[in-house]
Amino acid sequence: EYKDYINYIEPNLEDYNYIPYSGFSINCIEDYNKKYYNWKKNFPKEYIKIDKTIDFTKPVDIWLYFDHKEKIDVTNLSKTFIDMLCNIYSNALEKEINDNKIQLRQCATSRYVDSYENSAIYYVIRQRNVDK
Repeated sequence: EYKDYINYIEPNLEDYNYIPYSGFSINCIEDYNKKYYNWKKNFPKEYIKIDKTIDFTKPVDIWLYFDHKEKIDVTNLSKTFIDMLCNIYSNALEKEINDNKIQLRQCATSRYVDSYENSAIYYVIRQRNVDK
């Protein structure tokens, strides 16, 4: 039981989904409206694995790691990614998905990179187990 709990709060490396794409800082949305539009338009949606068992009307947990440029504050990358994830799920499930039930469990730097082209996003999304 304790081991299951540890595996839940610290997902295994193989549980993470990999997206070879840069995150986008929430701080830059207003200043770079066109860049944000292009980031969303060019987002590689095919890397998002849709888990149809997740019920977004109940608590959902997400763990995030980013490969990003050192000048970027990693915590500012989570909101835009979660919004994009909800948009992709909404389209795939043909219903509106709101991010108000998604709880950020982890948002951290995996490594610093020298260019946006070398950036990446790693994520795990799970239905919260009520016992955890």
